Amino acid sequence: MTGTKLPRAVFGLCGLLLTVACGGSEARDASTDPGPFDSGPGPTPTVDSGPPPMDTGVGSPRLADTSVADATTDPDRDASVPGPAPFFLQHWSDTQIGSGSFAEPAFAYLLNVVKPSFGDMPVVLTGDLVEDGDDAESWRTYRDMVDAAGLVAPTFIEVPGNHDALPFGSLSDYDRYSVAGRSGLGRDGITDFITPNRHVRIIGVNTAGAGNPVQDSVGYVSSSAITRLLSAVRADPRTPDVTLVLGHHSMDDPESLPLFGTDDNLRELLEETHAMAYLFGHRHIYASHWTDGILMTQASTVGNPADNVIANGESGFSLFAIDDQGPVVKSIGFHGTVDDLHVQWPIVMITTPVNPELTVDVALDDTLYPPIENPFSGLPRNASNQPVRVGVFAPGPIETVILEIGDGPEIPMTRVGEHYEASFDTPDADSCTVTVTATSGGETNADSYVVHLD
Repeated sequence: MTGTKLPRAVFGLCGLLLTVACGGSEARDASTDPGPFDSGPGPTPTVDSGPPPMDTGVGSPRLADTSVADATTDPDRDASVPGPAPFFLQHWSDTQIGSGSFAEPAFAYLLNVVKPSFGDMPVVLTGDLVEDGDDAESWRTYRDMVDAAGLVAPTFIEVPGNHDALPFGSLSDYDRYSVAGRSGLGRDGITDFITPNRHVRIIGVNTAGAGNPVQDSVGYVSSSAITRLLSAVRADPRTPDVTLVLGHHSMDDPESLPLFGTDDNLRELLEETHAMAYLFGHRHIYASHWTDGILMTQASTVGNPADNVIANGESGFSLFAIDDQGPVVKSIGFHGTVDDLHVQWPIVMITTPVNPELTVDVALDDTLYPPIENPFSGLPRNASNQPVRVGVFAPGPIETVILEIGDGPEIPMTRVGEHYEASFDTPDADSCTVTVTATSGGETNADSYVVHLD
């Protein structure tokens, strides 16, 4: 959703509430009543032929098992993974094809340059695939671009956003043109990734499920959708090591799901599944915070920055990872113009030890989400052989990856499977700075932060 359209939705919301209150109608409980537009399970979405299916929701969530394959393009990598290894995914949001001159070039750069640099790493796209949900031309452009890039389920996972349902609340074209719709995964779904190191479950939630543009704009999670998802989870005898939940709208932002009280529906899902993180979009700015020990991470917009011509780091995507210690996330910004987009290669992200400072307030002033240290962070002091693992990604070969602890000597890191690793001895101090610097194609980039020692 663009920042300029939220106020109109809020004004419309106020008018709707006033009409309900003054019209003598019985106000329904938004946390339990899915509303007149959510009529329960519907038919399996069809491919682009004939009339679209009725916009009546989804049936039982589909489950798909897959294994994550190569996460880099280095042909000389060691295919074995003898020990712990991070699980990576790319988090895209708000591609908004049809929103202006920036959307298609930015999406093309993401598909044709960025995505191949990460190999077969899973990608999640958290809503607002197009600008206008009833614009068939935008949907066909989106479909053709993802198909040409070879994105398929289950390693490419979409959930709908409010723009995908504009202007009347229908997601029928989402069902027809999205990868999720065409593959039968639907608007809510569950995908399990089984790797040599862990079982990661990803649950997609439709947060634009009201069926009308006012409620969809600020976010609406129907209780029936959560019931279906939880029924599928309870019926599965497997217990994942990590559960991640995807949606389009924020659970905590007072101008989002809390406005209609359906944040409690999403919270029920997060709590029962013991989710480690909730990944979403909607506000077109990167942000992350902690709620009850769950990482809430909001990706920036891919295709609709405020300027819509120049990329100054505001638009882009996020890189997310789970390692043995916990979750980490990093925002990757686009730079340049629509004719010359680029990111700063190589992309470097330390996954162990985890970054203690992940809170980035959406208001940029710590007023909405005060800084909370990563509850998974910290290392023991005076400890030997503490691992450092890092993901390094670039269009070309990785030339060097170097670890430095404070002002200490450079430690070359070793390629192990799909990541690099080394170890160090923690000092007798309150903290130490961990820095990893990588070089590819003559370009150098780094990831660095202070790790607290107990």
